[in-house]
This record gives sequence, structure tokens and C-alpha cells, in this order.
Amino acid sequence: MALPDVVVAALDALEEPGRDHYFWTGRSEPETAANYWRGRLRRVAEAAGVQGFHPHRLRDTFAVELLLADVSMGDVSTLLGHSSVATTERYYAPWNLARRERLGLIVRDVHQRDPILLEFTPKKPPGTAATAPGEAGLATHHVPKATRRAYA
Repeated sequence: MALPDVVVAALDALEEPGRDHYFWTGRSEPETAANYWRGRLRRVAEAAGVQGFHPHRLRDTFAVELLLADVSMGDVSTLLGHSSVATTERYYAPWNLARRERLGLIVRDVHQRDPILLEFTPKKPPGTAATAPGEAGLATHHVPKATRRAYA
């Protein structure tokens, strides 16, 4: 994955003679390189006063920020290396604002056509703006108990 130019420039400024890697000395096994950086990140977090830090938080933040910027769930899934979009949705669906908004519109549309809600929606006096049933603040306590139903 490509790093931002400013990050590459900063890493180049730290370059040590004879070192071929940014994030690995080349003198250890790759598994220990991950542990090395985990420890470095933990020390940075401690110095910054971040409690309960785990490197996975950076991954979560990355995913959430992408979704809040309207990046598609499929693209976020690819960037995270998930083999399935379903995996990404399982963990990050609450931050998919475009999807939540679209589903909210669907529910509001259905509410506006619901005959029970239409029947029990308070009517506005003539000359005032009509309010859609789904937005009328109608709660189930306004509907007589005999007409309350649960739909699956």
C-alpha cells in the first residue's frame, strides 16, 4: 500500500546508512518485526497518555474515517484486506452513514404509506405544512392497543 508523500519524505529524512527497510531492520524474523513495531507504538501511546492502546485501534480508526468520508464499504474492505465485504460490514456497518441514511429514507417512505399510521396521524389545521406520518413524532402509545401489531 502506498504511503502519503509527506510520510515517505519524513522516513527518508530518518534514513540510516546501510538500512534497506523502513519498518524492519532486516536482521530479524518478520514476526519479530511486527512485535518490535507493536512495542514502539505502545511506548509512543504511553508517552502520549493514551490508555488501553492497541495497534488495531489504528486500523479501526482508518476504516471508520474512510466510511465517514463516504468511501464505499467494498473499497474499505479491500483496503483492510478482508476476503469478504460481509466481514467489513460486521464490524463497521454503524459508520456507513450513506447506508444508514438510505435505509432511514426507505423506512420513512414505508411509514408514509402505512394505512395505520395515516389513520392515526394527527391532522394539521388547514393552511399549515403537512408532516409525513414517519416524521410526526407518532409513538405507539398514540395508536389504540387493538391496532398495534408487530411485523416480521
